Amino acid sequence: MAKHLVGILGLALLPVTGFAQDAKADREKPKWNTTIPIKWAADAKDADAVPAAKKQPYFWFGMWPDFLGKFDPRKDEVVQKIKLRHGVQWGRTLSHDKTKFFVVTDQKTKVEVVDIVKGEVVEVHDFHEDGWIVRVSSVKETPGYDKWYVRIDRVKRELDHFVIKTPQYLLYNVAEKKVEKRMDELPKAIRSGARISPDGKKWHVISGDIKIVDPKTLKEEAKIDLTTPQYTGTGAIRVYGSDFYDYENPEKYKMLYRMTDPINSKRRVFGIVEISLKDKKILDIEEWGPSPDFWSFYMSDDKKFGAAQGRGSNGTSRVALFDMTNGKMIRDTYEKFRPRRSLSAISPDGKKLYVGGAGSDFLVFDQQLERVKTVWLDGEIMGRPIVIDG
Repeated sequence: MAKHLVGILGLALLPVTGFAQDAKADREKPKWNTTIPIKWAADAKDADAVPAAKKQPYFWFGMWPDFLGKFDPRKDEVVQKIKLRHGVQWGRTLSHDKTKFFVVTDQKTKVEVVDIVKGEVVEVHDFHEDGWIVRVSSVKETPGYDKWYVRIDRVKRELDHFVIKTPQYLLYNVAEKKVEKRMDELPKAIRSGARISPDGKKWHVISGDIKIVDPKTLKEEAKIDLTTPQYTGTGAIRVYGSDFYDYENPEKYKMLYRMTDPINSKRRVFGIVEISLKDKKILDIEEWGPSPDFWSFYMSDDKKFGAAQGRGSNGTSRVALFDMTNGKMIRDTYEKFRPRRSLSAISPDGKKLYVGGAGSDFLVFDQQLERVKTVWLDGEIMGRPIVIDG
């Protein structure tokens, strides 16, 4: 079970010192009628338990010059390195079944399939074209796992000059290693916010509402309504971040959300929303209070702790630790990092935070947000860690 690290989150309108500590003072609980239960921060129950992982989680990231590294956060050391066949990597994508990486190499002309169970490269897909300079910029797996959408940048080689062409998207048959179709854009139905459903059969387009799209016809089959206000005065629910079930529960999503505060329309509130994929409706909403002013966020394996980074002042970054059962900030600190360094991961048990992003080392902080050590590796760290069990 992979724990996808959350990417860039939207900025909140106002900075706060904690997720929910000011919410009770700001307003009384509304007495709205609804068929959807709302649990407020003051009387919220413990969050639903996430099933225990069967295997120990590890960090995976690129290492200079041509390796994928497996890092044990219990020992704080690299325990395995997988050598790529065609040099420096330029990007990697985790497969939906979380057993493979699709790694762009060879000056962005090839995609190597790395089987992390076998610990080796098992396939190489070459996108070179005679008369052209082709650069692969992204690989997107499709439901059923038999095809990719590959975005390429193209430059035409003329006799005495080069001509930059517009990018293309390729519908690529993985088994046959064959381009089936070329497009200027992705199909409109999956152009923004599309990911493979937890059961691997459909597209889930999370953009406003959650649209369920057939991968063959690219037609919308159903929709889970998130944008219609749940109550008078409220706004649309905007989900963000990662799924508390790590996109592995075929029946539910459980995600952070933001919406306009029904009492003070100039700010946003946030919390957790649970969504039934089977019944295609919202099951539960738990509000935590004013939305936090942080732009990078990671959760521990058990989803009890969250680590976040925001803007500080005078060249510092604000790093904070949160209780993910109620949304409250436990503590924060202000740190000055080297250029291109930022919060990169939280340990599976939530007891250590890792800062990386440039160089061959991680700064390690404990739960008190004190620097405890620097972990040095034998190669430059390339890309943010991805957490995978086993």
